[in-house]
Amino acid sequence: MLWGSPYGMTLAGFDLLNAIQNTPIAHQP
Repeated sequence: MLWGSPYGMTLAGFDLLNAIQNTPIAHQP
């Protein structure tokens, strides 16, 4: 992973955000 670069951190952030959005729990009230 590219944790050493801002671009890598951004990709990780998007990956994490997508994972949260794709989690059924995220859609619960």
